[in-house]
Amino acid sequence: MASFLKFIQLKGFSGETMRAYRRDLLQFNNFLSEKYNAAIYIDEITIDDIEQYLHYLAVEKTLKPRSRNRYLSTVSSMLTYAMKKEWIDKNPAVFMDTARVTDRKKVSLTEEEIFQLVDSVEKPLLRMAILFMAKSGLRVNEVVMLKLSGVDFETNIIYVVEGKGGKYREVPIAESLRTELIKYVEQIREADSEYFFATKKTGRLSAQYINRELKIASEVLGWDKIITNHTMRRSFATNLLKKGVNIVTIQHLLGHASLRTTSIYLNIVDLDLRNAVDLLD
Repeated sequence: MASFLKFIQLKGFSGETMRAYRRDLLQFNNFLSEKYNAAIYIDEITIDDIEQYLHYLAVEKTLKPRSRNRYLSTVSSMLTYAMKKEWIDKNPAVFMDTARVTDRKKVSLTEEEIFQLVDSVEKPLLRMAILFMAKSGLRVNEVVMLKLSGVDFETNIIYVVEGKGGKYREVPIAESLRTELIKYVEQIREADSEYFFATKKTGRLSAQYINRELKIASEVLGWDKIITNHTMRRSFATNLLKKGVNIVTIQHLLGHASLRTTSIYLNIVDLDLRNAVDLLD
């Protein structure tokens, strides 16, 4: 496992992706160790082992199909690497079918709903972080890793240094967001930290903390939809699309390598579809 993690690190995977791979593989290793009551070598892993592991994820861990597929992909990637190193002759994971995923309707918020949500958050720091995500489109990990030096009020640019896949990009600051950010820095921010969003106690802000506050705020509003940090990023993109912004521009703002990824990410609501066909004579 250590060799594989070092390999993907050399490929330039982000720190968050590295942690996810390590976490997934440790769980797989723990499952095998408990099953055999001993350490197991990589060339001893069988199709039955992987099949039983997926059953364990489904029944005991109650993971949804998309999550189980991610775990399978991680294990398969490691075994493919082992084949290239000639440690094993074949990858038993490739014989496993992925779980069928039923696409749920993507949740996004209108601009009015975003303001309602932000107003429902009690803590000023969290309120600012959530508004920031909705008006910048940054991933939550990009937000919590953003440093003071990454926000330039003279050029009105957010410098995303540690984006997904280690990619760098620049995101313009919306004028309405700039005013709020300056107010935050000058009047609200108390932490002595290099990070832009930081609690006074820890000097950092976690993605889990943001998600917890989003859940609380949506419950206060009585909403029955699940609101997460992904919702804020999707809302940013969808609201830009509604205002007529080109999808290629949205792709660059989100930091997507593929336009297909952007199109999947966007939420085209039923009303937009009806308005589109009504344009026909």
